[in-house]
Amino acid sequence: MVWSNIVRPPYAGVSYAGYNRVLERLSYSRPNLTVVDWAGITQGQSGLLGSDGIHASAEGDAVRAQAIASAIRSCGGVQAYGGAAGVPGD
Repeated sequence: MVWSNIVRPPYAGVSYAGYNRVLERLSYSRPNLTVVDWAGITQGQSGLLGSDGIHASAEGDAVRAQAIASAIRSCGGVQAYGGAAGVPGD
């Protein structure tokens, strides 16, 4: 399972940092969970987020997709999509 953490400004004064910490902690106890650090990737990288500071720009979508694809390829015992017999799209 591959999940991405969240990037967004605080909502009603509440940060999403707590959610991201919980997700990261869950990954320590669940070897089948890989977290893509989207929050970390976007820090200091202008152009990855749109003007709302939440949604990815076109460049950001490409960078996040590459990060997720890389995480999927690194999953133990799992072949990357398109590499296993019988997977739709092969």
